[in-house]
Amino acid sequence: KLMKKGIQEVKEKTKASSGKKRQKTGD
Repeated sequence: KLMKKGIQEVKEKTKASSGKKRQKTGD
């Protein structure tokens, strides 16, 4: 359960960081 929760958090963080990158480049 702990591992799954960690993976979910990582996925959300990756989504947020990729979204920020997209905004920075203005894609």
